[in-house]
Amino acid sequence: MTNDSKLGLLAGLAAVVVVAVVYFQKPPDAGAAAALPPKPAAVSVAPAVIVNIPAR
Repeated sequence: MTNDSKLGLLAGLAAVVVVAVVYFQKPPDAGAAAALPPKPAAVSVAPAVIVNIPAR
């Protein structure tokens, strides 16, 4: 491995670590979850209509 490829590998690895640290989110604490209003249990959805088209 040449020095340029080693440096590229190191820079790429450092970039991945920086992105992971920046975008990492801690899970919400229990107090914040209790303050949120409850979500509806279920939502009804109209059934899909199936059309039978004959093959030519």
